[in-house]
Amino acid sequence: MNKDHDREKDVEEKVPAVPDESGLGESGNKLMLRLLGPLADEVGQYLADGFRQWRWRRENFEKVAERCETEKVARGIEDNSLTAVSEGDAYRLTNACSFEDNEIAQELWAGLITSAVDPGKQVTMTRAFVEILRAIGPVEAGLLLVLDEYDRRPRHRAINMDFANLNQIQLSQETEKIKQEHEKWENELEFLTNRMYRHFPNDQREIAIQNLFRLRCIGMRTGRNLDQNTTRRGLPVGVRETEAAPTYEIFSKAVDYLEALTLVESGTGNYKLLSFSSQYPLLETIPELKFQLTDMGRYLISLCMTQELRRKSKSNNSE
Repeated sequence: MNKDHDREKDVEEKVPAVPDESGLGESGNKLMLRLLGPLADEVGQYLADGFRQWRWRRENFEKVAERCETEKVARGIEDNSLTAVSEGDAYRLTNACSFEDNEIAQELWAGLITSAVDPGKQVTMTRAFVEILRAIGPVEAGLLLVLDEYDRRPRHRAINMDFANLNQIQLSQETEKIKQEHEKWENELEFLTNRMYRHFPNDQREIAIQNLFRLRCIGMRTGRNLDQNTTRRGLPVGVRETEAAPTYEIFSKAVDYLEALTLVESGTGNYKLLSFSSQYPLLETIPELKFQLTDMGRYLISLCMTQELRRKSKSNNSE
């Protein structure tokens, strides 16, 4: 009998095994046992002391546990296939998530915990994920969801179309369809930005941006700024750019831009003073898109994403 099955059997036979005085419900007990296994009694007693003294933490943990159960079902994960989590990671996850009372952030915790035990994810859980998520609130979460949705933008239908075999009427119809689909997606993205991020006060958004820079979850999008300062500008016709040296003015602009970009990324510069240009109109209507997810931010949001968060990202109904 494998370790995962033993742990699930422990869940079935011992619920509720966490000390009764903790006040945890069925979802909380199951999550505690799934993560901690045989240590659920010992660590559960420690957490129960905190939960008993601070009902707020108990309620938070219970809500995260319920969200984990919902996400587990949504992913189609069977209880007997859950991946084991190390004792240290299990304790850090259960302890840290109990301090979160915002529903969006709780959903992120539920996604991370579910990914930790999801056999299809094969995640190597590190304390970095826990520490980053502890530092992320609803404002940071809102911006991360917006940037993630932009990264998931639909592939342009025109890429796979054979325009050569279309007559003028068909070409006009297909062009209009593509335009409407793109406008629909842009409207949905702006709606998401308004609902999940822009409604927070400006000072909170400013702090959240700097926090995400600090956590290395976002960076600046370069747009066309670097393109405008390359040696292609001003080269005579017929001269390859590799054979021509940039002018002092072009080189100076490129260096100044890179210096400003470095200062912004380090937290000592002001991103508002960093000029940003693009031929893509959407980056003008949704200026938040001048930021982009880093590899860390992209990986973290992929672990924390739940079906409920995806639904919220797609929903056009205010909640």
